[in-house]
Amino acid sequence: MKTKDGTTVVLTFEDVCFAPETEKVGALDGVTFSVAAGKLMLILSDEEGTLDPLCDLAEGLVWPDSGMVAFQGVDWARMPADDQVSTRGRIGRVFASQGWVSNLGLYDNVTLAQRHHTVRSEDEIRRAAMRLGLALGLQAIPDLPPDTMPADVLKKAECVRAFLGRPALVLLEGPENGMDREATKALVSIVNSAVAGGVSVVWMTKSAAVYRDTSLENPSRYTLKSGKIRSESEG
Repeated sequence: MKTKDGTTVVLTFEDVCFAPETEKVGALDGVTFSVAAGKLMLILSDEEGTLDPLCDLAEGLVWPDSGMVAFQGVDWARMPADDQVSTRGRIGRVFASQGWVSNLGLYDNVTLAQRHHTVRSEDEIRRAAMRLGLALGLQAIPDLPPDTMPADVLKKAECVRAFLGRPALVLLEGPENGMDREATKALVSIVNSAVAGGVSVVWMTKSAAVYRDTSLENPSRYTLKSGKIRSESEG
């Protein structure tokens, strides 16, 4: 799928409705948007105390009750199961709640997808992970159990994992939570570089300061309120 100017559309939501089974997760009501390659979508959510389902839907982990979610033009619901697994290898994510494999060390968690879904050498993967980690203030990514690591180290490691390699799409759920100002500033720089290189990024936040951050380059700003999404450009 292409935009009018010929740019590839990476993520598409068409009239998506989603009713969660628990009050801990928010609902979506007729959500429609698309994100092209090399574009940043900022979403300010007012759903305090609830988890937004948008990123789970974007990654094909849950299905909408109605409407369609597509990745690179293919409806997740029509994609064969094996293709879904390999396709998720092209998506990076920072979770609102931690998403670690408990029986793997932190370094193995960070590099697992690259080792399984790419042909990059172990040394190349390690160097790339270290570059991202150093940019975020991590001197090393320890291979110790995630549950023994401080929260700020885990959050930075999640950001490394999300941007490691050449993802087509990166989903960020409040990545600034638990990180200091300098690390958040470094993350903004990483996002800008990734977008300039053709990566699509969706950054969800409950922080007005992040939403208004002028150092983020050319974002499309949206608000999510009571299950409905609205572009700031609509007024």
